Amino acid sequence: MMREPRESRSEERVNLLDMLPAEAEATLRAFATANGERPFRAAQVVQHLWSSPRASLDDMTGLPSAFRERLAEVFEIPRLALSTRQRSVDGTEKFLFRLADGEHIETVAIPDGSRLTLCISSQAGCALQCSFCATGAMGFARNLRLFEIAGQVRETILLTGQKPTNIVFMGMGEPLMNWKAVDPTLTILNDPSGFGIGSR
Repeated sequence: MMREPRESRSEERVNLLDMLPAEAEATLRAFATANGERPFRAAQVVQHLWSSPRASLDDMTGLPSAFRERLAEVFEIPRLALSTRQRSVDGTEKFLFRLADGEHIETVAIPDGSRLTLCISSQAGCALQCSFCATGAMGFARNLRLFEIAGQVRETILLTGQKPTNIVFMGMGEPLMNWKAVDPTLTILNDPSGFGIGSR
């Protein structure tokens, strides 16, 4: 389903990362056509959302500069703010991201030869309070949105330059208690127009 871009205040820009790849491409294709650009520009933008991510719309230098400016007026690709990055002697890295509302989530990158496993969060905190898990002691803040879950993969690629080969939902939160956002995240992870990480 294509979303109609909103063109009011900047805080109401359309979040492209909160869509599935097909929806984002359909929305961008309509926008490109309405603004006198060729429809294939939509696929170029989508490529740089997940498959070959760029930090901002302005960094998508394969697009005409005037079109990038127009895109930025209507759309956004919000970043997760990096609060802390820690690296252990075995190469494992832990990233603490701050969300727009001040909540924090953890993501862990675990290298193993040519493989890179990414452990991502699905909630800020957790309500289950499992005795073996430190997250439960923090309490539950809220469910993460689609772009905040998939965004952990995107941010890790931008920060490390390496695409993960394996994703596990073993970070903060219980993924099945946030299925509304986890389900489309799985689509983005597997979709060739998304991250293209094969399901197992």
